Amino acid sequence: MERIHFFLVQKYIERLMWRNTTLKSPEKQNQLSELIRSHASILYTFCTENGSNATWLESAIPSLAEIIRLQDPDAIKIEVCALVSRYPDIK
Repeated sequence: MERIHFFLVQKYIERLMWRNTTLKSPEKQNQLSELIRSHASILYTFCTENGSNATWLESAIPSLAEIIRLQDPDAIKIEVCALVSRYPDIK
């Protein structure tokens, strides 16, 4: 189940990062961020309830949601650096 969990998180992140999206207002950014957090919660709950012990995957998708939500370029840089340090295989 852990491999399936990893695969699902990996594919979600790939699709999210390769999507070319333009959000014209902070409200739209917040809405997308909340939707991504909701998906992350559902995915994590489903996988852990079905036997996945990959707790290290819990913060991967919410980290991207936080980057999307942020407005300040310096804060975005810090979050991206933190994400890359936790998950160095993210392109």
